[in-house]
Amino acid sequence: MARSVAFYLPCFDEQPKILAPEPSPLAIEFDEPEPAIDLPEPEPEDIRPVLTDELREQLLEEGRAAARAECDEMIARERAAVAQRLEEERRRWSREEGERLGREFRDSLGRYSARIGEDVERILEPFVVREIREKMLVALMDTLRILIADRENPVIHLSGPVDLLEAVCAKLNGEDIATKIEDVGGVDVRARLDATTIETRLGEWMAQLREGDDAA
Repeated sequence: MARSVAFYLPCFDEQPKILAPEPSPLAIEFDEPEPAIDLPEPEPEDIRPVLTDELREQLLEEGRAAARAECDEMIARERAAVAQRLEEERRRWSREEGERLGREFRDSLGRYSARIGEDVERILEPFVVREIREKMLVALMDTLRILIADRENPVIHLSGPVDLLEAVCAKLNGEDIATKIEDVGGVDVRARLDATTIETRLGEWMAQLREGDDAA
């Protein structure tokens, strides 16, 4: 087959083909990375509220109120504890004092009965009773003064024969003590202050005296 002359001439319009180079077998080295620089952490932002004079006064008032409430509660507990201890001590003292007075009266009766005879006893009985009654009134007054020592405006309820009630009121005259009296007769005076009751026991003493006379 016949070809034209142009087929055998080189074409200058085409771009020459450049072959890519073969990969190099040599390793490529990279520089070491620079060490990281520690940057200072940013300071936290202060988000506290601004303590104004009004806020300060509010906080102080709340603190004072809490302190007052705690103090009042503590005082109430202490008062209740003291009142309970005081009541227990009063009851114990009243019981022991009554027993002591009873022993003294019985001892006094025994001593008088041993020293005097039957006839002399009948003659002296009014005088002995009067003396014992006076001692009982003195002991009663001493006991009442102890009971009202820590009381404000105490009110004592008295019951018994009118002559002994008048004697007790006369001894209380001049002291800041209110009395309520009730004439119930008999020979003993009974004094009541709140839950505490004290009695002279003169009738019991006189009954024992008569029993001793009958036995003789």
